Amino acid sequence: MVKVKKRASKRTSVKQREKVKKRVNEHHRKSRKEAKKSTQWKSRVKKDPGIPNSYPYKEQLLEEIQQKRQAAEEAKLAAREAAKEGRSREEDGTADDEEDKGENSTDAAEALAQHASSTSSKQPQVKEYAGSIQELIDDSRCVGILVAVDARDPFSWTLPWLQTRASQSNKPIAYVLTRCDLVPLEIVSQWAQAIRQDTSAPVFSVCTAKGHEAGLEGLFKQISTWHGEAAAETQATVVVCGLENAGRTSLATALHNYQSPTNVNILDSPSLIASEEAIEPSSSAARVLIRNKGSLQRIKEPMPLIYAFLNKIENPSDLQLVYSIPAFPVPSSSDSSHAEAAAESFLVGLARARGRLKKRDLPDSHGAARILLRDWSAGDLKYYSKPPPLLSSGASASSNSKGKAKAAETGIELAKALDGKCLPRKEWRLKWAAKEIRLKYHALDDGTGKNELIFSARKSRVSFVSSADGLDDEDGSDDDQSDSGDTEGQQIEEEACSQEDSEVVKQVEDQTSSANPNRSAKRKGVLAGSEQAPKKAKAQIGQKYQFSDHFC
Repeated sequence: MVKVKKRASKRTSVKQREKVKKRVNEHHRKSRKEAKKSTQWKSRVKKDPGIPNSYPYKEQLLEEIQQKRQAAEEAKLAAREAAKEGRSREEDGTADDEEDKGENSTDAAEALAQHASSTSSKQPQVKEYAGSIQELIDDSRCVGILVAVDARDPFSWTLPWLQTRASQSNKPIAYVLTRCDLVPLEIVSQWAQAIRQDTSAPVFSVCTAKGHEAGLEGLFKQISTWHGEAAAETQATVVVCGLENAGRTSLATALHNYQSPTNVNILDSPSLIASEEAIEPSSSAARVLIRNKGSLQRIKEPMPLIYAFLNKIENPSDLQLVYSIPAFPVPSSSDSSHAEAAAESFLVGLARARGRLKKRDLPDSHGAARILLRDWSAGDLKYYSKPPPLLSSGASASSNSKGKAKAAETGIELAKALDGKCLPRKEWRLKWAAKEIRLKYHALDDGTGKNELIFSARKSRVSFVSSADGLDDEDGSDDDQSDSGDTEGQQIEEEACSQEDSEVVKQVEDQTSSANPNRSAKRKGVLAGSEQAPKKAKAQIGQKYQFSDHFC
């Protein structure tokens, strides 16, 4: 009789089991490494498993899906045909005669409306002023100037020099606080009073976000007042001016799209920049930070911007709450070594909190600096500057109470004008929890305050100013003389901007060379080679440092 063989046991030694585990882990590690190196795109979205066969109503469900697909295709074809018919009718001029026949279906009408809205949105709406500042001030058609000011840090955007020149020529000027929806209502109200008290000019607060415009009624009332006081009988023209990234174009577009009077013409303008001699070397990094033009995290040497950022912070606890980092020393603007130590302590805490570590778990300070600049540039940090006190220290208690009552009335009127777009402080903090950054209110001394300003050169700029009239006609026709007259001025402005960019790059390099001489020595060859390189190479270096977009 054959003996049945006993089943082999699955017991293994501990050594063998650990050996298998080690090989499996090694295989998984290699697989993950190869997957990271692989350039093949792999979707993480799970595929639809479909309808299981055990579902009792599978056939009916498949028929319904097929019918929906056919209906969608028929609607798409009908929309295409309706769009073609609409184009042909517009060309023949017969669209208005056949509107009441009701031949088109509702889907076709919706398709035509979408097509019309898409074609109208592609057309340029707001024209741009192309003359000089002196021409703007002396032109009789321009009844007033609107200066766009960022409500998050208004003192860094005001233009006292322009206001002085305008007042000398009896040209009215008004300040407009833009981006008010990013600041608490109380802060906007206090800033409006502070600017009104400092400049004695009318101040308006608006929201210019697309689809959420508010506060434009008061602006049009002011424009109508200017137009009534103007001696000219022609169409009133208002030019929107301001520094770079102040919200000029958004304000001009919002005013143009608003139901404005037909006798008011809104013009945009290029950004205002200071002359070459007026720019202070110490404020170059602060200017780049506040203007916030472009991707700041791509700047090759981010440390000067970090120093400027920490000098503007009023309370370091805001950064501790935003990034969940330990306490760090308050930087001192007078002592450079103490400021560098405070910045290094902050960046080390941020690097450890965000996991930006090098080999041997050393914190990556430059990586943490780029994280901060990225959040600042993208708007993830909801910052605003604290308004200055309106009353002097020797004011009486009665005047102080009257000032508070007036501020409360102003806040109520402002809340009604902005139509709830600007939230009170409590609601604002609930909406932007753990993202509040309070800044100091001192003005940015970069030469744009009391020194002469010029319009920045822009290649895509269209000339709307003729040598005779100063402003364009109502139909928007351009003269050849204006194009030829502005080329010389644009060349001078472009040369000034290029010189300004090169000086700012050298200033930032000089600031970083004292902190880290090894890194600056490596870049000396790059900067020295760029002086002998052609213009294309200089443009590439300007794009690498991201300074050309900031100042021109």
